[in-house]
Amino acid sequence: MFVMEHELPVERDTVFTNKEWKAEVLEEMGSVLHFDDDKEELERIEAKGISVVEIPHPPGPWR
Repeated sequence: MFVMEHELPVERDTVFTNKEWKAEVLEEMGSVLHFDDDKEELERIEAKGISVVEIPHPPGPWR
């Protein structure tokens, strides 16, 4: 919904990693940019040479 709402040029559907780290999957997909709210996830992804953008998670209970 976020992608559609903001008319982002996303070429693929959502990929679920079943709670595994995303870095390997993103590297295999040839990703060049990833948005996430998990700092540890972002560090692992950035270590693969993929640019990252931290999206702060709002305080409060998990959705």
